[in-house]
Amino acid sequence: MFSPMNKIPAALFILLLMATAGAFGQQTTPDAPVPAGRGTLIVLSDPVGADILLNNKPMGTTPLRIINIPAAIYRLTIKGSERKPLDSTITVAANATQKISLVLLPILPGEPGEVQSSALCTLVVKTTPPGATLFVNDRPAGVTPFANDTMQPGTYHLRLDLAGYNSMEGTLDLLAGESHTVDKKMAFKPVAVATAAAPASAAQQKPAAVPAKDSAASLARAKAAITQEPKLKGPSHGGRTARRWIFGTLAAAAGSTGWYFDTRVAAAVDEQKKIQAEYRTAGSGFDQYETRFNSAGKKARDHALVRNILYGSAAGCGLLFLISIPF
Repeated sequence: MFSPMNKIPAALFILLLMATAGAFGQQTTPDAPVPAGRGTLIVLSDPVGADILLNNKPMGTTPLRIINIPAAIYRLTIKGSERKPLDSTITVAANATQKISLVLLPILPGEPGEVQSSALCTLVVKTTPPGATLFVNDRPAGVTPFANDTMQPGTYHLRLDLAGYNSMEGTLDLLAGESHTVDKKMAFKPVAVATAAAPASAAQQKPAAVPAKDSAASLARAKAAITQEPKLKGPSHGGRTARRWIFGTLAAAAGSTGWYFDTRVAAAVDEQKKIQAEYRTAGSGFDQYETRFNSAGKKARDHALVRNILYGSAAGCGLLFLISIPF
């Protein structure tokens, strides 16, 4: 038989085994990471006074400003009296204010109050070459390639401006829940080249005054001076060759340098996309991403301006090269 002193270590050993088993049994998987940062959501409706549910949680009635909420993707439900409920998905970004305005349709007699589809639209604008400034309703919206998935349904006036290219504009209708892509190729703006006026022909030249002479010899010389065609001395063969060589070399140099700056524009746009991807996954330091993104955008615009000037110079030199061939 065991003495009381021998039972104490055995009891402590059993308690230690039970505590260890309980610790392993209570292990759970870690929660999914929550996006860092907080933002603000403004919800408007027509008519006002509609109930707002955020992820099925009542928040109040419209119009409502919801501040200091975690940055995330939410399910937004709007319910109004004798109106069809509206269900939408909205993204609240960190350190930003997201505003949404929705219209609740009335429920007709005998019609069930089904939930309306999402009212937000997606607009994507691309250009060749990239780097064009996009204006939406005459207000700058960004630089191509451009994407916005929080557009409201309606009619928009779009304009694309890029140095050295003709501006493009048009009207676009966005429907609720629609995703629309605009892909345009910018038309190069030709460079005007001044040409020298052709010399007047002999028939257009005013005949020189001939002093009156009584002698027949003087009259003959005067007639010969009036009818004689002026002789124009043409350019030498060496001069034509030199002009062609100069214009051709300048056109090739400007074109190749413009191509180099075109690659720099593409690299800057790729850098902006990379910064956007890093920003979406970052948990802090958002100011540095904004500074880097704006710096890359400035590089793209500066390189695009130099590229367009060089391409224009190449086109002008090429035109002068063609003009110099027959002369």
